[in-house]
Amino acid sequence: MESLQSAWFSPTGSKLRRMFYLVTPNETSFQYPEDVPEYEKEASPVFMTFVLVEAFVSLLFGHGKVRISDGLTSISAGILSRIPLIFLRSGFLNMYQWIYNNYHIVKLEWNSPYTWILTLLVVDFSYYWFHRLAHETSILWSAHQVHHSSEDYNFSTATRQSILQVYSGWAFYTPMALFVPISIYMVHEQLNLLYQFWIHTEYIRSLGPLEHILNTPSHHRVHHGRNPYCIDKNYGGSLIIWDKLFGTFQAEKEEVIFGLVSPINTFEPFTVQVCYWKHLWENWRQGRSLLNVLLRGPGWVPGQDPNECHIPEVEHPARKYTTEVSNLCSIYVLLHFTAVTYFFLTILSVNHLMPQESVLAVLVFIIYSLSCFGNIFDQRSYATYMEILRCGSALCISQLANFQLLSEFYNEMIVKMIPWFYGISALLWILSLVFGGSKQQLKHQKTA
Repeated sequence: MESLQSAWFSPTGSKLRRMFYLVTPNETSFQYPEDVPEYEKEASPVFMTFVLVEAFVSLLFGHGKVRISDGLTSISAGILSRIPLIFLRSGFLNMYQWIYNNYHIVKLEWNSPYTWILTLLVVDFSYYWFHRLAHETSILWSAHQVHHSSEDYNFSTATRQSILQVYSGWAFYTPMALFVPISIYMVHEQLNLLYQFWIHTEYIRSLGPLEHILNTPSHHRVHHGRNPYCIDKNYGGSLIIWDKLFGTFQAEKEEVIFGLVSPINTFEPFTVQVCYWKHLWENWRQGRSLLNVLLRGPGWVPGQDPNECHIPEVEHPARKYTTEVSNLCSIYVLLHFTAVTYFFLTILSVNHLMPQESVLAVLVFIIYSLSCFGNIFDQRSYATYMEILRCGSALCISQLANFQLLSEFYNEMIVKMIPWFYGISALLWILSLVFGGSKQQLKHQKTA
């Protein structure tokens, strides 16, 4: 019993418990914002473990619930969505603190369990309305549609987030600064986000009586569905009670088909991020009012009752966007994606210690790399040239960079391997181009 309790409160046990909101007010209440741990950053290994275990189970039993191409596209979106937070997160928190210091209506005790519970409810309530409006107004949907663009539903889908969503979500939480201490808000904002990770799976079918109160994998599968009965349902974060109160709840019935009503058919992460803005631009060019284009719902058509918006029936079995990429090519992309992820996680940890120009250079390389991987999976004719340029640039930079400086922030053995890794990769692509020709990149896209 003592060993179980010790494991429950160990650092690893605490990281796992946070994923399910299984924490106490006593262990997650802090007086000052600088004392609040970075739970999201600490959860990165847990995220990756969940993703890998689910992928292994899917592969072992042949379920097909995880695809490398779609999964890496989702994680790419997650990486891109975190980049603005390197520079901007402190700005919103400073504004929240300023409002609380100067205009708070009541002063709640930071170490009171009642403050902790109230903040849990208010954060989830605020998230419900932000999430609902992100579906019901086109300007917010233009960012949130990124999360719904995957045609798979697994743990990697949880990481598929928009670069732009950080610029809008803060507005829904700012009113909390009138009464909630910033340190307690910071705790629950992170715990609410961590909770939403594990509900992105098809493997957990039901949680029994908890389905009445909590947002669960079953409820959230409905939210991600493009079946007519799933559209605009189940907006809650960690709780489902708001949907039941405000009439947006829908229980899972027939098989859910995931993705957007109008699939985007690409694995290129920047196209995933901005495709809906192109749609809004085209609507505005057709002479429609800019306010209507931005503030009406995604299905808005002039002169049509929004309640009569036609949602097409889904096909069974569903046909997903895919391309003919060899297993060897997929493994190659997976290896390089792993390297890029390592670079990114290191930047997240030490960006405040690195020269600003070095941070920007690494981020540019990461962003370009993610685009290359998406174009390889999309089998674009220019993907080979992009990858040769990427590997060649990495090789040149590794030769010109200060080895001692790199070794301060990255593992020394990895720094030594970089020239060989990218040099051999560039050579392989050049040989492929010379002997195979760019026509190898023009394989037909197919649906299956």
